[in-house]
Amino acid sequence: MPDLNWKAVSEICRQYSVRTRTKLSGDPCSEWCTWLIVPHPGYIEPEALGPVPLTDIEYVEIDPLERKRRGRLVADLLIDHRAEIESALTAANVPFAFVNGVLRLRSESPTLGQSLRQVL
Repeated sequence: MPDLNWKAVSEICRQYSVRTRTKLSGDPCSEWCTWLIVPHPGYIEPEALGPVPLTDIEYVEIDPLERKRRGRLVADLLIDHRAEIESALTAANVPFAFVNGVLRLRSESPTLGQSLRQVL
């Protein structure tokens, strides 16, 4: 997945305070993380995994719902940023698909920067 604009993806996730999870080749998906950074060219660092070479990543998922904690007895406030995130990903030429309620980023996505709007 080295061809994606990971700095833009990292900035989009930070800007909208959304969670991500990463699927490494041959491994199950990681837990949902609250941050994703680019520590060095050729690597991304999800909170749950530490630095990972881009060549080891099958896909990254972005949950478009921002969760704001309101208290122990009150459910989190959910803010849907799907439209804004899709627009930002498209502007950054990042391929993605909307799959089971999350935005999935994978380099072999057939339509660059356009949501497939279907379940893969």
